[in-house]
Amino acid sequence: MAIKKMPGCQYWVAQFRVNGRLYTRSTHQTDPRKAEKVAEEMKRQVRLVCVRPGAAHKLSEARVAEVARLEADVSHWQADRAEYGLWNFQAWAGDINLDRIDTTMLEEFQRTRLKVVSKETADKELIFIAGMLRRNGYAVEKPRSKPGRVTEQRPFNREELKRFFEHCPEDFRALFLLMLCTGARPAELIPSFRSSHTPILKSEVDYDESIVTIRSAKVMPGRKGKVRRIKIQPALADELQAVAQSHSLKSVFKPVLNLFRYFNRILVAAGIERLDPLGRKVTAHSFRHTFATLMAESVNHNPFMVQHLLGHSQIATTARYCHPANEAQVVNITDLMGETVVKTVVKEKPEGVARAS
Repeated sequence: MAIKKMPGCQYWVAQFRVNGRLYTRSTHQTDPRKAEKVAEEMKRQVRLVCVRPGAAHKLSEARVAEVARLEADVSHWQADRAEYGLWNFQAWAGDINLDRIDTTMLEEFQRTRLKVVSKETADKELIFIAGMLRRNGYAVEKPRSKPGRVTEQRPFNREELKRFFEHCPEDFRALFLLMLCTGARPAELIPSFRSSHTPILKSEVDYDESIVTIRSAKVMPGRKGKVRRIKIQPALADELQAVAQSHSLKSVFKPVLNLFRYFNRILVAAGIERLDPLGRKVTAHSFRHTFATLMAESVNHNPFMVQHLLGHSQIATTARYCHPANEAQVVNITDLMGETVVKTVVKEKPEGVARAS
């Protein structure tokens, strides 16, 4: 490889031979030291093209190819997640060449994403980006994990529950009511190709006794999942029976695609803010928080009873789901500080002293 000046050109020109073919490229540099560095990178790019003639060199091309590969070789669900992460990166960085992406750029993208998403989401997006680059011949180290945004969930209040079910379609009414009355997770009720868990079956609902059996969807490998039997209202049992008789599947509910999208539409129709002024959000999982809070009030805040109803292994996990009621309480300063201290701090006006005019 050599660099030289061409007649009438102010830039240094690189000449190198790859696979017996001579390439001549302008480095667009007037400094010979900078021109040598650019020439080395240009030679590497040409070798990459010769070795991988079908490799993408634009971010948009690589993104489309990576999503198509995941959909063909892995799953449609994994392709959707990759499309989401890679599209966010392209919207942030623009349709740039892949050789411009380095660890410094990925760290800046990570800091930007951690302001709006959790650490797990940002790490997953970086994994997709690093994999896409690696399959196109670019070895870029993924940044280390950093703490992301922590968004606290909150339960529904009674007024919000009333408005929510007033605007809830009939197709989802029984599902959301069962989540509210049992604290069940969506994966424990709805069949999904994304989950290996078997949802609630028709045989697990006792319509005469109004009792449902919920099997935990969170099971550690090699362990047996917890099973809890919960009493529900007879009216809800009748709705579940009507839903179960409307199809021929073994599960009570049919598969629902984009459940959270329908949930957000109901929130908008009911006028419920997804984020409150304190930054706490409302999702479909908030029904489990609401169930835990209401059960804690009904069992006189017995934590072990609520732990059994939610199917938790640790009492600390149950504590995160129980939200105390925001009721103002009057604190008696005499009981708090003592009568002697109060008399010392709050001095009474002596009798017979006239107010100064």
